[in-house]
Amino acid sequence: MTCIVSVIKDDKVWMGADSAGVCNNILDIRSDKKVFIKNDFLIGFTSSFRMGDILKYNFNPTRCEDWDLEKYMVTTFVDDLREFFSKHGFLKKDNNVDYGGNFLVGIRGRIFEIGTDFQVGWTSNNYTAIGSGELVAKGALYTMFNNFENLSPLTMCTAALNAAQHHTTSVREPFHILSI
Repeated sequence: MTCIVSVIKDDKVWMGADSAGVCNNILDIRSDKKVFIKNDFLIGFTSSFRMGDILKYNFNPTRCEDWDLEKYMVTTFVDDLREFFSKHGFLKKDNNVDYGGNFLVGIRGRIFEIGTDFQVGWTSNNYTAIGSGELVAKGALYTMFNNFENLSPLTMCTAALNAAQHHTTSVREPFHILSI
């Protein structure tokens, strides 16, 4: 159900999302956006529109006061997130393991991926993608980053989302692209 793409250029994070909502092979074009800015964060989500709603309107993680973003994301941010998901009925448990949803977080020129098991990942590339269109979008971004270095981040995000829309059944326009 979706494609979220993100690009880093000139210490700025760009993130784009499609508008498809898919459930039981039913495709709907949603007007609520899967990418938004919340305080210091640029967030793009997959998994659940409910998760996106509560992240957008209720989640207020502890501010990152230092520059060790990796440590902050893995500890403080995820601890706040798990507690938040539990409080809002979104935390799932299976065999005593907590699960949430999958989303990207852009902050201070970096992109972090929060996995469904709350692991935090960061890529060595200046781009990434998640969702059902992930592989197609990553292929498009790889090609653009390695062959067309003068493309704007807006162009790269749009092209990657278009590629995902063309080659998957669960990615649809309109696309929404933000930067922070």
